[in-house]
Amino acid sequence: MDWLVSPWYGAVTIDAQQPPSDAILSRPSQGFVACQGPKLMIFTGGEDNLRIRVRVETWSGEPAITDDHAEIGPETCELAAPTGNLTVSDGEASVSKFELPAPGTYHARITGHGMDTAELYRQAEHRSTDFDDPQFQADWALLQGRESYIVRLWPAI
Repeated sequence: MDWLVSPWYGAVTIDAQQPPSDAILSRPSQGFVACQGPKLMIFTGGEDNLRIRVRVETWSGEPAITDDHAEIGPETCELAAPTGNLTVSDGEASVSKFELPAPGTYHARITGHGMDTAELYRQAEHRSTDFDDPQFQADWALLQGRESYIVRLWPAI
């Protein structure tokens, strides 16, 4: 399942607690993922004005690490999913729901792509004198979803 989401203060939250909790995890000193119990936070490239793509995949067993094009990661953690449902929340207060095959604890492996997107946005901003400028709007549109994260989940046995 894929979503385009707006980061909230540089993060996207995946929550397996129902209803989702308001708890905010601290940004790790190393890496880009924080995971604790039923909450996983992905700390993004730092541009909240752009939507990013988040893909969540479920696997019956551990997937091979074949993401040769990942620019960051993989990072792996455990996510407790007592109800078997996930929500993906963003800065627009929208929530997307995703049903897991079963309740339980899952391994989560996260990789990131398009890590230069924030820099490309700043370059487009610098070239423009106005956010309504047609060239800036075209550049901005092309950057939507360029930064992306893949979350692969499989049962922890």
